[in-house]
Amino acid sequence: MLDLTAWVDKSQPHCTCQIDLATDLDDAKNTRRFPSVQLVPGRDQVEHAGMHPTVKHTVTSEVLVVTAISRSRRDQENSNELVSTRKSVVGPLINWQPPGANDVILWGGGQLLKLNNQAIFWVDVLSVEHDFTFNAEVTP
Repeated sequence: MLDLTAWVDKSQPHCTCQIDLATDLDDAKNTRRFPSVQLVPGRDQVEHAGMHPTVKHTVTSEVLVVTAISRSRRDQENSNELVSTRKSVVGPLINWQPPGANDVILWGGGQLLKLNNQAIFWVDVLSVEHDFTFNAEVTP
């Protein structure tokens, strides 16, 4: 499975706020600390290999980068803070090959996740390909 600890270690030196791991999007959207960046495991797409005693699957995993900033400032200041925070986290990860990955991380775009009176939440989607191997015991 994908370990996001190395992802945090890679991007944290470039970000002015703490980067945390969240279990899901609801958890990430409930933060009360701004600015905030959280990495959330996303969807896994699996390419199945044939049945064999050692089964190897190629998995493309998505990792969601949720950036949240306070809306207490003017719109232009909010926009600048959102862009700079996103770039500081996503930039170092794009085209970096994390441990255990088959290839480099790709950026799949981003979109507004949540907007309320207090905060703006933006999500960027990163993806990486890796192998998942396990031994399948064949029983008669």
